[in-house]
Amino acid sequence: ARTSYFSVENSAYSLYFYGLSIGLAKNSWLFSPVIEFGPEYARRKFGSSKESGYGLNYTLGFLINIHFEKLRFYPKFYYEGITNLKTHAGFVGAKLGVGYEF
Repeated sequence: ARTSYFSVENSAYSLYFYGLSIGLAKNSWLFSPVIEFGPEYARRKFGSSKESGYGLNYTLGFLINIHFEKLRFYPKFYYEGITNLKTHAGFVGAKLGVGYEF
């Protein structure tokens, strides 16, 4: 599970995101599919105009699990999007994760 909070604020523009998502991946596979989804609330204001609403945040992609003793490195390649079931927006991304198994 992942929670997210993101805010930007200056004199003319403010942006807030609140979200909760759950994800699935198989850490023992070399190439693992990644699926994450969850609700998202966004609020933004630019000058005198403002808007807010709920949406669905989703991530689809894969990661490569590289194990070295108890360390795990996993580059992740994905598409992350948000939709209100009428319109959608998103981006393609890459991340590098590091994990330690106790």
